Amino acid sequence: MPMKIKNYLLIILTILVQGCASEQDIKFDSIWVYNADAVQPKAPDFVESVSYLLLESNKESMFKGIDKILFENQFIYIADYRLKKIIAYNQDGAVRFVLDRFGRGPGEYLDIKSFAVNGSELYILDNFNRKIFIYDSLTGNFKNSVNINFIAWDMAAFENGDFIFAFSPMKGGELNQQQIAGRVFITDNNFNVKKSFFDYEPGDYDIIGQLRYFSTYGEMLVYSSIYFDGYAVFDRYNSDIREIVRIEFDNPIPSRFGKDDSILDDGYDYMSSVPIMCKDYSIIEVSSGEYVDNLLYDAKSREFAKNPESGRKYLYCPISSIGDFFVSYIDMAVYDELVAIGFDKAEDDVEVHLSAGNPVLLFYKMK
Repeated sequence: MPMKIKNYLLIILTILVQGCASEQDIKFDSIWVYNADAVQPKAPDFVESVSYLLLESNKESMFKGIDKILFENQFIYIADYRLKKIIAYNQDGAVRFVLDRFGRGPGEYLDIKSFAVNGSELYILDNFNRKIFIYDSLTGNFKNSVNINFIAWDMAAFENGDFIFAFSPMKGGELNQQQIAGRVFITDNNFNVKKSFFDYEPGDYDIIGQLRYFSTYGEMLVYSSIYFDGYAVFDRYNSDIREIVRIEFDNPIPSRFGKDDSILDDGYDYMSSVPIMCKDYSIIEVSSGEYVDNLLYDAKSREFAKNPESGRKYLYCPISSIGDFFVSYIDMAVYDELVAIGFDKAEDDVEVHLSAGNPVLLFYKMK
């Protein structure tokens, strides 16, 4: 069961490099101390209640997994990058529209590397075409596309009309044209680069890539990568950095190491995805060797907590948050495993929906 998840995906994504972050070049505003032996199995104690949202499923809206989810415009936007589609749902789970326009024609894209929503527009990042495709965020209708002169792995939108992009230089990933020398860069609404952060030099590489580099919550836009042990918080309204937090691990990846394929099998601790924020809590995905664990950090007590081996409110792998809720995605297999370790059973309609192969979002209301 998902108490600790085998880190097969990260092993596949692993690209070994010359060194980790030059943390001496980063000014940290605060430090969280992670002591694995002191982490108590009490994450469910912070959960007030659990509820479910049944997502409508039809031939057009079917997806295999959630690579990114956004709550904007009172809609829920879910992207499946492998199927190259984005599904927009109403708050009751009914399908609003489906963007499934793979191809080379007008309004069609070859790639969804990431997407963002800002007001009335939805933006798709297509690295193959080196374009941003723009659609109506309420209907899915195509508006136009814009050429870009960079490659990025993730994107998000600021309330002032600017955008933020993340890029990790990878070994063997040489680009055909010059790239902005920043792991994070901010553009205006025409996608002209205005400034960059966490720059890298020619020959620098990051140890691994991530599926998601950004998360949002309230006025915060959060960024993290393997570049340093921690995360940066941007102000969603003016694109300034508000805070940079360092996480001090028991056994961090050494600051310098060779190109040894076994480096991530040695039990080093590192963050493998961007933190998810909700109220005074953060979900931190920590990898140790070949295992991944989702930990909850409570800012009030300044302590980490983990899931117990079993529990009625087991906090299963949140992928986003909204308001007072962490949000997870489950299918029937995950639900059965949760129930097997003592998770409260859902109402009959939820089980019928899951057993038919339909998707469900799990909402954890936090205390």
